[in-house]
Amino acid sequence: MEAEPIRILLVEDNQAHSRLIRRAFQSDGRPTFLAVVETLGAARKKLQKSSWDIVITDLILPDGKGTDLLSHLVEPAFPLIIMTSYGDEQVAVDAIKAGALEYVVKTPASLNAMPDIVERTLREWMNLVRRRQVEQALRESEEKFRTLAEQSPNMIFIHQKDRIVYANRCCEEVMGYRRAEIYAPAFDVQAIFDPESFTRIQNNFQRHRQETDIRPHEYTLITRDGKRLEVIITTKRIRFDGEGAILAIVTDITERKQAERKLLDYQKQLRCLTSQLCLTEEHQRRQIATALHDNIGQLLALCKIKLGALAQARSPESIHAASNEIRQYVENAINFTRSLTFELSPPILYELGLPAAIEWLVDQNAQQHDLQIRYEINEGAFTLSSDWEILLFQAVRELLMNIVKHARARQALVSLQCQDNHLHIVVQDDGVGFDPCPSGSAGWTRDGFGLFNIRERLDQLGGRMKIHSGPNAGTRVTLIAPLTTPTPAKTSTT
Repeated sequence: MEAEPIRILLVEDNQAHSRLIRRAFQSDGRPTFLAVVETLGAARKKLQKSSWDIVITDLILPDGKGTDLLSHLVEPAFPLIIMTSYGDEQVAVDAIKAGALEYVVKTPASLNAMPDIVERTLREWMNLVRRRQVEQALRESEEKFRTLAEQSPNMIFIHQKDRIVYANRCCEEVMGYRRAEIYAPAFDVQAIFDPESFTRIQNNFQRHRQETDIRPHEYTLITRDGKRLEVIITTKRIRFDGEGAILAIVTDITERKQAERKLLDYQKQLRCLTSQLCLTEEHQRRQIATALHDNIGQLLALCKIKLGALAQARSPESIHAASNEIRQYVENAINFTRSLTFELSPPILYELGLPAAIEWLVDQNAQQHDLQIRYEINEGAFTLSSDWEILLFQAVRELLMNIVKHARARQALVSLQCQDNHLHIVVQDDGVGFDPCPSGSAGWTRDGFGLFNIRERLDQLGGRMKIHSGPNAGTRVTLIAPLTTPTPAKTSTT
């Protein structure tokens, strides 16, 4: 298959020179198509109608300069060879600046060598076209990168020659520095890292320069206002503006790290709670065993002794006295059993329900501890499962015990209200208060459930607990439980 001829447009008003050039191509043997015009206007018409592989033009034409063919173009659309009859270095420089690829001084030898000049110029043109294509692809790639980087929720920056040469919008928003400040040669990159992180990233950047791949690392950044951010920085060696650079993608993991720490604290609290509950259970068992031994056990032992004495008694007076003593011991045992039963699991809770049980609990604490406790209750009927009633009763008992032991309060309030299909139980005091810790398990965790345990059990059943307190500001704890049947009602106070 024959090669396509090279399409050459020759713009030359000197016919003798045109004939020399035509003969040179004819004798060369390479396939060419040569069209000859004598003016700039005719050349422009030819360029508009057809495409040409190369244009050869005299510098001085009857209607202008040959370089004017390129004057309206941003970039040359074809290779141009300029010919002139007189060699002048400045003319050659101006022609090259105008976009010509070759400058030829007309001599018989140069005109005869025009096929070689054209071949060389076409090779140079192809190299130029390929370079333009690569540069255009690079510009498009960088533009795509900038578009994606500007829309990224992550911070992205490019580090080159010990400076940050690009930072996306997110860097400005998160770090608090304007990009003009970041790009300034005097900008201190060290200022945005804590000392340990800066040393580590310097070492990693140095390894990148040695073309070593680096896995993502965790660092600590410091914003302009002093806020510390925990981040993961993924780095990659790239070419930027034709030179080596390091691309860094910054993922903010501050919230994740805080959540991890909270989870670890929470797990630690759960372990402590489990241990505490085991100890509390064992302590309660010992208390019950001691109470049974010291009271019911002793009373039964005395009854046994008196029954033995009764069996040996002969006179009616002795029998009557022994019977009275045994009756008294049995009555004491019954009273103690009833008291112990109320302490462990008050029957009133199961017989009369939660409101009555809490009212009894309020009265008991007010009488036993000389504390003024006001009780407010929504008189509407509501339904709770037995699990909820037991939990809420135990929680209120624990909260009242905390007031007695820790709050140094003079007055307290317990209220029950139905709101938005939920039962709200508020236990409030005017005592010394406390500073709740972030996890909400603050301070009161000894001698029973503790606030942490109450919160955990409420969460498990789908409820909530709110704590409002402060040093010398009293404490207000709200227990919230979902109702089965809410009913609007009036309020009474006891």
